[in-house]
Amino acid sequence: MEKPFNAGALTTLFKVKVPVSDLKIGMYVCDLDRPWLETPFLFQGFTLATLADIKAVQAVCEYVYVDAQRTQYPQAAEAPRPA
Repeated sequence: MEKPFNAGALTTLFKVKVPVSDLKIGMYVCDLDRPWLETPFLFQGFTLATLADIKAVQAVCEYVYVDAQRTQYPQAAEAPRPA
């Protein structure tokens, strides 16, 4: 007996091509413009957490693919409201 198809088990990527000059902290890099094995990155997919992460990507790539679903930009601190 076949199991019914479970669409919820699939993960959808929303890949967006982004020039490395436009990278921001919080973006989830899911693919590169070259094979992962030609880079110093240990994982195939990671979140840009620091400026050093961005500079490391900029040093080896011209563009990357960002997963818009997994990207989480840091929350901006709220400015104090005038009394």
